[in-house]
Amino acid sequence: GAGQRRERHRKALGAQLADGLAHAHRRGILHRDLKPANVLLSDEGRPLLLDFNLAEDTKLRGSAERAAVGGTLPYMAPEHMAAFRGSGGTIDARCDVYGLGV
Repeated sequence: GAGQRRERHRKALGAQLADGLAHAHRRGILHRDLKPANVLLSDEGRPLLLDFNLAEDTKLRGSAERAAVGGTLPYMAPEHMAAFRGSGGTIDARCDVYGLGV
């Protein structure tokens, strides 16, 4: 029924967002602020990741602890929060995946 179609559509949108995120990660880019407000649906219904203002190119990173600034608290992974507070967390692709799942 209609509920099953909506569920399939939600899963397809999530998979497309995950593919886009994986594309960025393969190029060494961390988004660092994934949240619903940073997703736009195109006219064709395709989800687009937006707002890479806090993104980081990990290929340019001097150390794993560099750039802990930024993000939106309710969507931050625990490791991102720890790095943000200076408690030794490491920001990596898993933090973006956490934000995508929230």
